Amino acid sequence: MANACISGALLQGGGQPQTHTVPLEKVIDDIVNMGFSRHEVRGVVTKLMESGQSIDLNIVLDRLMNGMR
Repeated sequence: MANACISGALLQGGGQPQTHTVPLEKVIDDIVNMGFSRHEVRGVVTKLMESGQSIDLNIVLDRLMNGMR
């Protein structure tokens, strides 16, 4: 997972979405700083990767807050 990246979308001036890629470890650190355990965050990311789903900040947060579906 060390070299993995996560995609995100931002709405900037004029409401046009811009996508960017952020290193996965940075996103994991940011989510851990929100109060989730690193173990929980890595578990969700691993399950998403294994199932071929997108790794998106909002999806990871949703899964952490509402459980894996």
